[in-house]
Amino acid sequence: MDLKKSISLKNRLKEVLKDCLLSSTGHGLAHFIKANNYFIRITWAFFIIISACLCSYMIAQNILKYLKFDVNTKIRVVNQFSAVFPTNYFHPNYGNCFQFNPGYDNYENSDDLESTQFIERLGGLRLVLNLSVPDSLKFINPNIGGIIFIHNHTTHPTVVDPVTLSPNTETNIALSRTFYELKEKPYSNCDKNTNDKNYFKSVPYYLIHNYTKGYSQMMCTYQCLQLILIKECSCYTASYPNFFDSIPCINQTYIECYRKFFMDKKNTEKYLKECIDQCPLECEGMWLDKVISVNQYSAKKYQELVQNYNGSDKLFLNKNETFDDLAIVNIYYRNLGYTEITESVTVEFVDLLSSIGGVGGLFLGASALTLKSRIIIKKSEENIKLESELHKIT
Repeated sequence: MDLKKSISLKNRLKEVLKDCLLSSTGHGLAHFIKANNYFIRITWAFFIIISACLCSYMIAQNILKYLKFDVNTKIRVVNQFSAVFPTNYFHPNYGNCFQFNPGYDNYENSDDLESTQFIERLGGLRLVLNLSVPDSLKFINPNIGGIIFIHNHTTHPTVVDPVTLSPNTETNIALSRTFYELKEKPYSNCDKNTNDKNYFKSVPYYLIHNYTKGYSQMMCTYQCLQLILIKECSCYTASYPNFFDSIPCINQTYIECYRKFFMDKKNTEKYLKECIDQCPLECEGMWLDKVISVNQYSAKKYQELVQNYNGSDKLFLNKNETFDDLAIVNIYYRNLGYTEITESVTVEFVDLLSSIGGVGGLFLGASALTLKSRIIIKKSEENIKLESELHKIT
């Protein structure tokens, strides 16, 4: 009795499974089950296997394409009629530092940024710099000249490439701006929320947000290295910016410790890795492209002009100073527009689901092969019918 019940239950399950397959949208399976002819079944089985293989391959291709996390890069030029003038941080080698348009005054209070509505030299900044060095200090550096750092007001001057100035020359620096915005992880190595002070927990990260207007991984890494150096040698290096309350590595003991710190390649690599882990990469930023031209100006004629000058600011001119150590620099925008670089995701997760659904509907439903297979099967049925009739006649 139990055996009969078991057989009956098994048959019922088979019937239910058969009904499900026959009513399934996978037409190939339904036709395979309903086919009475052996040849037709083999044909349907062949097409079902081919369809399943192609379906699996295309779904795998879509998933692999999504997991590449590729992006499309769009570059366009945006026109403007006004631009914030860049911040200039310039100094003679090992000399005093001056800053123009930093966004704050001498008392560290917020100040309005200067803008310009003009291009070319007439709308720029013109500086006349005295690059003379006292004889007692010339042994420090054999070079005579100045260095200018041109950067956005949110960028620290030490993370940009400087422009060197020579005495008795006029240097023209034409600028154009490029802003970029990358897609965050996993499409790149950057983190989207680095402008949030509380986004990341590390001492260098907090320092950058406390002492600068814009976050930079490079500046954060500098502070991390300074922190490690201070722990190891009780001093900081003047080669990098420093926001810690410490003394510079100037005496022999500190210098020896400093050299040992940076000369050990294994330790340096280890420290850099530690610092990269403490300093996330920003997704947004900008840079200034520079076109530099230099010419020599007539020092004698310019000296005569200055000596005869009687304007209200003549008190700031040293008419007895030799003009061979003077340098003129003009900083201006080539155009007020800027280049914008943005990224967009090539394959979104929704696109992946749509692709998989489309491929599944195409192949699992056997839609792509149904027409062709039906033609073959129809022809086979006609041949079988013809053979059957011939057999009856004979």
